[in-house]
Amino acid sequence: DMSEAKQGLAKSGEAKAAAEGDLEVTTKDLETDTASLSDLHKDCMAKAQDYEAATTSRGEELSALAEAKKVLKETTGGAEKVVYGLSQVSLVQLGRSQLASRADLAKFEAVRIVRDLA
Repeated sequence: DMSEAKQGLAKSGEAKAAAEGDLEVTTKDLETDTASLSDLHKDCMAKAQDYEAATTSRGEELSALAEAKKVLKETTGGAEKVVYGLSQVSLVQLGRSQLASRADLAKFEAVRIVRDLA
């Protein structure tokens, strides 16, 4: 009985040593996994904050564009219906309608330069 008890004690000691080794490995793995989880959580939170900032910025940009569009519409409303005077007509338009020769163009340019100097 004594030898059986000693054998049982030896087997129990071996099992205990193996279990303690497994516990140590598992504890180290747990620490590594916990650190990885913490890093992953930090990365996830940073990405969530970046996404929120980008979404907010995009919303502000859309609001600014809408406001700019509104201002442009208000300031240029009816511009297609406005009749322009001769001083506002481009040379291309005049070239088609009134300027028949190079002399006419030269005269017009002279008048335009004098008008701009005034």
